[in-house]
Amino acid sequence: MRHQKVESSFLLPENNIYLCNNKTHNSMQTVHVQIDIATPTGRRLLKEVERHPRVAKVEYPIPEEIAGEKTYTLEESFDECCDILSEYYKCDVRKL
Repeated sequence: MRHQKVESSFLLPENNIYLCNNKTHNSMQTVHVQIDIATPTGRRLLKEVERHPRVAKVEYPIPEEIAGEKTYTLEESFDECCDILSEYYKCDVRKL
């Protein structure tokens, strides 16, 4: 986990009670959760988490069927499709 910059300020109001105000910069606190999506409650929780892409990132495990095989990124797949189409239509489809 990365170190985070913390700014603290202490206030001394009446009654001699100290209040501490902490601000963290450029860091996200993370929690790893396992949700059983075989149940309706688990699926509902997963849907709710996926609705907040700014604060939640969902990572799915690689299925056992393709665990040892080469997988492709979206960019690699797009480039391969463009190459196939360009060859078929005899022009560069990326420039269309």
